[in-house]
Amino acid sequence: MKKLIVVILVMLTANVSTWAQDQMLQDTLQNVVVIKDARLDILVTRPEAIRLATEAASEEKPKILENEVTVYNPIKAGKKTVTGSIIQKQGFRVMIYNGPDRVIAMKIKSEFNRNFPGMRSYMNYNVPNFKIKVGDFEDKKEAYKFLKRITPLLPTSSVVPDAVTVKNILVQ
Repeated sequence: MKKLIVVILVMLTANVSTWAQDQMLQDTLQNVVVIKDARLDILVTRPEAIRLATEAASEEKPKILENEVTVYNPIKAGKKTVTGSIIQKQGFRVMIYNGPDRVIAMKIKSEFNRNFPGMRSYMNYNVPNFKIKVGDFEDKKEAYKFLKRITPLLPTSSVVPDAVTVKNILVQ
């Protein structure tokens, strides 16, 4: 019986205290003052302004498809006419060095440039390795043909996919 009385008293005091808090909360809400920065109004209109700007920009520029090659106006070079374009696309390169030593990487790159003066070489540094890649091959067969040529000089070389620069220039 004593337990029942204690439980009833606890419940009554809990109800009274929550009622007091509700009343206090209502009193404080009546006196709240909201101070707003004027820059918030600009932020509200910003998404609409961005949408209008992107629509205007997309109407001005012609859309270029992914596989479309842009051909520029011909250039007269004496008696010859040059047309074409330079684009970047997925292709292949031959990696001739991959290691942590910068001195060796520079030595291999300069030796390659001496032996193959017409072929471009690229040096990248991804911690902790230096990578030297050569060539701009559109298809894998061309890359493997070149790999066979340089394997006697650089036996650890391999073909890797990479973004390559394709020159689509025609001289007539």
